[in-house]
Amino acid sequence: AVQTASASKFAPASWAAASRAASSAPRHLAFWGNRPVLEKKLTEVIARLRPDGLILNIDCGGIALEAAAASMRVFASELMADVRRWLGDER
Repeated sequence: AVQTASASKFAPASWAAASRAASSAPRHLAFWGNRPVLEKKLTEVIARLRPDGLILNIDCGGIALEAAAASMRVFASELMADVRRWLGDER
């Protein structure tokens, strides 16, 4: 059998700190609800994690394509500009 050394055995101390920070961060974030609910959840996550940006994945969860498209349009027209501002992107 081939034995391999653990990656952490050779990792610099800063990797250990980064690993601890990553382990306390949420792995999966799901957001749903009306504007006040979404605003509260998004601002809390942005304040805590301080991301440079967000990549959103729309999971339709079995709803009709028309309903999913309508939800995306509402987000884009009513919330996206605020999310950019919260991230520090003033486009």
